[in-house]
Amino acid sequence: MHVILFGSCDHQYEICPQLSQDKCECNILHEDTRDAHVPGLPSTWPGGAGEQCPTMTLPCGHTFNPTALAVHFLYQHMRCPVCRAGHDGVMRLECVPADVRDVFCKKLRSMRERHDPPVGLLYAVDVADVEQDLLLTVEVSVQPDEFAAIAQTRIYRAGPSIGTSFNAYNTQRSFSRLLGTFLGRHTARSVEFLRVRLTHPLFELPLYSAPTALADLTSAHTFVINQHNECIARLHYTPHQHEYGLHIHTSTIVETCLARIQQALTHYATLSL
Repeated sequence: MHVILFGSCDHQYEICPQLSQDKCECNILHEDTRDAHVPGLPSTWPGGAGEQCPTMTLPCGHTFNPTALAVHFLYQHMRCPVCRAGHDGVMRLECVPADVRDVFCKKLRSMRERHDPPVGLLYAVDVADVEQDLLLTVEVSVQPDEFAAIAQTRIYRAGPSIGTSFNAYNTQRSFSRLLGTFLGRHTARSVEFLRVRLTHPLFELPLYSAPTALADLTSAHTFVINQHNECIARLHYTPHQHEYGLHIHTSTIVETCLARIQQALTHYATLSL
């Protein structure tokens, strides 16, 4: 692997991605990095030993075709298109290999002349449309890494939004019945684990709580779902009363979905050039 340096135009951020010849999926173009192509630009970048590298890996671990990622960094911001780790500033053109800097410059000029910035491609999203596709699932396992779903529910806002903080949500009655029945039959089996999963069609990956031993549910327990080390949902459960209290940070969920839509719009705008 060959490490290179990317820096922002405001000189407030630097990152060291790795170039390689590994076979990976480009998380912008959603195909093998070796097959990924941005019209008018090279598909590979020179590595340290003179080899041509089709894969670039960010410190967060997500992989891309180097040209696709460079266009994203130069045109939009220096945040990972998958996990959003990074910086809001755009990248300096000098970070692109010198022998292809001119064609990158022409590409960016063409994009700016023919299209508004990507943020202008999407003006709003209906929060209710996002909420209706959220699914909450409880999974059980006899081993911490082998889970199967035992109850699943759509969720419904319990009341009006209270801004950017956590909002209360209700679950379907069948969800409470299925989970209550399962726990009533298996409370003595202390080897089992439970976890909660939150999914949406626009999520890159499902979001999970940490596994909890079934024996630890003898009193009220809160399943916490984190994204980038920040709590975005919590399910408070009182086993003996089979009561649930679900709270979700609505604005974070909507922002996550917006980012995925924006990524897709940017991708198609780039391919159309």
